[in-house]
Amino acid sequence: MNVGDVVYNQYHGIDRFGIIAKTRLDEHGWKYCIVDWIDDDKYEYAISWREQLVGVNHGITEYRCTQLKLIDVEDWMGLLKKIKKAQKKAKK
Repeated sequence: MNVGDVVYNQYHGIDRFGIIAKTRLDEHGWKYCIVDWIDDDKYEYAISWREQLVGVNHGITEYRCTQLKLIDVEDWMGLLKKIKKAQKKAKK
């Protein structure tokens, strides 16, 4: 994973998509990423609500690469177009 890659993460059923902004290796060789999340309001609300309930902020600002999945935007766009086409056909 590198700066500029598109990634996916899921938090309690909330799908999150973002772009890697920064990476680093820790002293054990694990790679960590800071991600600029896109339209992340649902996650931010969930973290805020959880903090209100338990009094601790559980939000993550740096992710180990094992917590992220690389996304090929072109593949996903092609798949979403096929899904939309199939959906229209199913509604007829």
